[in-house]
Amino acid sequence: MRPAYPKFADTLTHRDVLGAVMNLGLERAKIGDILCQKNDYYLFCKENMADYLTESLQKIKHTLVTVNEVDSPQDSIQPEFIEKSGIISSNRLDSIVACLIGCSRNEAVKLIQSGKVYANGLEILHNTYTCKEGDVLSVRSHGKYIFDSLAGETKKGRQKIKYRIYS
Repeated sequence: MRPAYPKFADTLTHRDVLGAVMNLGLERAKIGDILCQKNDYYLFCKENMADYLTESLQKIKHTLVTVNEVDSPQDSIQPEFIEKSGIISSNRLDSIVACLIGCSRNEAVKLIQSGKVYANGLEILHNTYTCKEGDVLSVRSHGKYIFDSLAGETKKGRQKIKYRIYS
């Protein structure tokens, strides 16, 4: 999908697109990822939902949009990432989530126990989960991340990590 009149369009975010789709009365489980790239927005959904979305979704925020079905999205669409690094005390899930979203470990534990943290698409409810390189971590309302690698150790014995954020 893209703005019908790009010159007068608002800059739309993932949250704006998701809100417009949810406002159509769809369940979140019926749609997949949403990729935002400049003035192009890609919404992955089941094939039987595509017709409904192309007919029903006409406006996001204050921007009129045109929705088209893409035949083979795997070839042309690649997510963009922002590479970052951080320092953690261990590679337990609570420590990594705290580093990724910039909160305390206690707040990270609350997010995990409330069912808002997913590792490789599976809901994780225990903070003792040990993250492995290549894990895709998703924290509701905060974003989606790829835990790339342990990148060494600090002088105090803490671990340096590298990760990517879906932008």
